[in-house]
Amino acid sequence: MKKFIFLLAMLMLSFCMASFIFMEVAAEKEQDVIVLRAAHQGAPGGFTDVTACKFKDLVETKSQGKVEVQIYPSGQLGTVREILESLEMGTVDILFEGLSWLAQYEKDFNFFNQSFMYTDPQELIDSPYQRELIEKVRKNHSIRVLDYSAVMPAMQLWTKTKPVYNLGDLEGIRIRVPAVKAYIDMWNILGANAISVEWSEVYLALSQNLIGGIVHNPVKIRDEHFYEHLKYCTILDFKYSLSPVYISDKTYESFSPDIQRILQESAEEYSIFFNTETKNTEKKAWDEMKKAGIEIIEVDRDPWFKRGNQIHVQMEEDGTWSDGLIAKEKNI
Repeated sequence: MKKFIFLLAMLMLSFCMASFIFMEVAAEKEQDVIVLRAAHQGAPGGFTDVTACKFKDLVETKSQGKVEVQIYPSGQLGTVREILESLEMGTVDILFEGLSWLAQYEKDFNFFNQSFMYTDPQELIDSPYQRELIEKVRKNHSIRVLDYSAVMPAMQLWTKTKPVYNLGDLEGIRIRVPAVKAYIDMWNILGANAISVEWSEVYLALSQNLIGGIVHNPVKIRDEHFYEHLKYCTILDFKYSLSPVYISDKTYESFSPDIQRILQESAEEYSIFFNTETKNTEKKAWDEMKKAGIEIIEVDRDPWFKRGNQIHVQMEEDGTWSDGLIAKEKNI
C-alpha cells in the first residue's frame, strides 16, 4: 500500500513538473513573437488597407511567424499627426502615410510635396537631398523611413456643384486639402478657399456642404465613397505623392540585424507590389467614377503649371522652404 501511494505521489509530481515545463516553454514561445502595431487612415478593404496587409504578409512569412503585424485602419490609433508623435515615443510601431507629413519636422519637405512642382515621380525618389532630409528626421525625431519608392496615383481636383475648366473657376470654392501649410497656401493663392478637414470627417463635410471639393486621387475618392457627393473631376495630374513605410526608430533599433533585414526587405517588396497594384486599381477606379456619373473634365494644364511655378518662387521668397532650393533641385 505504501509503495502504491509512493508511486502515485511520484506520478503526480512528474505530471506537475511536466505541466510546469510545458507552460514555461509555451510562455517563452509566446514572448518570442514580436507584435507590431501598424496604422493607416484608409478604409478597411480599400487600397491602403490592401497594400498594408501585403506588408504584414511579407513580414510574417519572412520571419516565419516570429513577427506579427497588427493592422489598424481608419485612423483607429489617431490622426496622422498623433501617430507620428506615437512613432517618436515608440508607442505605435508602423505608419503607412504620405511623405509630405514630414514637413512638420523639416520645412524643405514642403518643396518635394508641392503642387505643380513635379511631373515625374522618379525625380522625387532619386533626389539625394530628400534622402538627407529623411535621415535628418530619423536622427532628430526617431522616425525611420524603410522605403519610399511607392508612388500614389496622380492628384486631381474634384468638385461638388461647380465644374472647373480654368483657374478663374476656382474662385471661392471651399476645397479640402491636407493640413500641410504649403498645400493650403498654394490652393489659396490659386483662388480657392483651402480648408483642412480631418480625413475621417471629409465624407460628412461633403454631405453637409461644408466643403465644395477636394484634391486627391481617384482610388481614394472611390475607397472612401466621396464620389457619392461629388459631380466633377478636373484632370490636372498636379502632384505625385510618395507613400513610405514609416517605423519608430526606437522599435527598429531594438531588433536583431536579422529582423531589421526582414523589415527592410518587406518594405521594398511592398513598394513593388504597391506600384503594380496602383496601375490596376487606378484604371478600375476611373471606370467606377464614370459609371457613378462623375463628369471628367480635360483641360490645358500649362496655365496651371505656369501659375504654380510663379507661386513656387513667391513661396521660396516667403521662406516656405530653404532659399535656392528651386534652382538646386530643378536645375533652373
